[in-house]
Order: sequence, then structure tokens, then C-alpha cells
Amino acid sequence: MRELQFFNILLCVFGGMAAVIFVLLFSISAPYGRHSRPGWGPRISNRTGWLLMEVPASLLFFVYFFVGARKTEIVPILFLVLWQSHYIYRAFVYPFTLRKKRSMPSTVVFFCGDVQYSEHVYSGAVDLHSFP
Repeated sequence: MRELQFFNILLCVFGGMAAVIFVLLFSISAPYGRHSRPGWGPRISNRTGWLLMEVPASLLFFVYFFVGARKTEIVPILFLVLWQSHYIYRAFVYPFTLRKKRSMPSTVVFFCGDVQYSEHVYSGAVDLHSFP
């Protein structure tokens, strides 16, 4: 399977998931923040949850960037700096500013963080290296 075909399939899958979740959230409150409640898997601390959700967005983009063909051009490097400055803050600074000892469901960390960000990172890196 070629990368463009994989990319298009991935976009269709996540677009379909977004449509289903959009409709579903009219009847179910998302289980995080003030709507957090039991029944959504084991709970982990907010700090650990934020780290697990945001670290892949920073590290995977970095890896995808340096595997790509345009890693020495100035515009992709600028986008790398923008992306990394945002996600390094979210992954490595913000979690340590949290004062309250709250927890979040592990399913939120996995589905909202790791799965979603992995797709966003991949599609962002492919876009960065695919367009002139």
C-alpha cells in the first residue's frame, strides 16, 4: 500500500469516527474534567495522564519529521519549531503546573490522547513533506 493511499484511508477512518462520536456526545457526556465519573476504566493522576497524552505528539512528530525528505528546508523547520514549542509545553511543562490532585480515566488518555494525536502527528508530518 502506498503512503498516499494509507493517508486517505486513515483520514476516512478518523472522519467516520468523528461523525459517530459527534452524534454520540449529544447523549453521553465526555468522561473528563467536571464530567469525570467512574465506569470508564482505571483512573490515573492528571499529571501522568497529560504526560501520556501529549508526549507522543511531540516525539512522534520529531521522528516523522527527520525521516521525511524535506528535513533541511527552512519552512518545514519553522513548522517543526512551532509544533515542538507547543507540544513540549503541553507535555513537559503544563502537567507539572497542575496543583490539584485529580485523576482521569485511562480510556480518555488512550483514545483522546494517544490514538488521536498519533493520527494528527502522522497526517501533519505527511502534509509537511508532501506539499511544495
